[in-house]
Amino acid sequence: MMSLTHAAFSTTTVALALCTADPVLLIVGAIASQLPDLDTPDSYIGRVLRPLSDFVSRWGHRQITHSLLGTAIAWVVLLPLLIFSAEVYWSASIGYLSGWLLDACSKTGVPILYPNPRRGVFPLDPNFRLKTGSITERLFCGLMSIALVFTCYLNLNGGILTGFSNWLGSAPGAVDIYYQYADSKEIFATVTGVHRITQEAFDKQRFRVLAAATETDLVVADKQHKYRVGASQEAQIRPTKIVLDFGKTITIETQSIGIPEVRSLSSLSDVLGDNTFATGQLETEDGDILVSTSDPRYFSAASVQHIGGGKALVTLKAATRSDLMSLGDISVVGSVVVRTVK
Repeated sequence: MMSLTHAAFSTTTVALALCTADPVLLIVGAIASQLPDLDTPDSYIGRVLRPLSDFVSRWGHRQITHSLLGTAIAWVVLLPLLIFSAEVYWSASIGYLSGWLLDACSKTGVPILYPNPRRGVFPLDPNFRLKTGSITERLFCGLMSIALVFTCYLNLNGGILTGFSNWLGSAPGAVDIYYQYADSKEIFATVTGVHRITQEAFDKQRFRVLAAATETDLVVADKQHKYRVGASQEAQIRPTKIVLDFGKTITIETQSIGIPEVRSLSSLSDVLGDNTFATGQLETEDGDILVSTSDPRYFSAASVQHIGGGKALVTLKAATRSDLMSLGDISVVGSVVVRTVK
């Protein structure tokens, strides 16, 4: 078959298998798809690597290099690629395997179990097999190119499972996606639903996802307010559909801060910068002067629970510096985890 057909099929296979749209990995897969044809100096890769192809061609065209035995040898030879990354290695390995497997759709097939001479062919009806350079092969190559573009689009937006989950639009599915990508991607939610208290309709309104409140709820924010979106009774927005999409690649730094002895809350606020969120629970003996100013229409990142004796518990969930400062300069003990997005 044509080199372009091998490349289109193998890059699509790599994109699906590794759930990637990384051009480096796709190029590696495309190059590796040509390697089985080192068994003939007349191939494109054979002309580029002529001394090597002259040696390999001693075993004949579509023989050992188009078999499981040849694949095992190739995978060992490709092991140095692990120096770069495991993904580069598997991209090359999958590209090689899918490269010669496609030749099973040719008229003569391939000796899958070489040195057993019996050749594997697909489909069984010879009329549906691909002939090199034919219109059928060119159409197949075009379909693979379209499939590659579609697969890369899905992968850039979280992959097939994310696409399926977005099609369903369920809150639990959105939470699962958040957990999968929270440490590597900016995540945004387009929400269709109704505000439980105000009955305000949200029609495909886009929010930034800050955290998962529970297995069924997300904490999201627009430019002014935070909301809890999901199926629980505590959620402000009851969604009929949630569709997630992704922004830039991020890195996450987490820091656990323990406050075993009484300290001013302002000392904790001072360590919070931009795109920094604190989650945890603090206890204060200044409960008598601590009044919750939270608005039930919005999600409260710092909620207050009075427990008697002048004490109160302050529960933080994706709280920013301004959330802490709104509580006043109280004294606290407890522990929090600070999550910084870079």
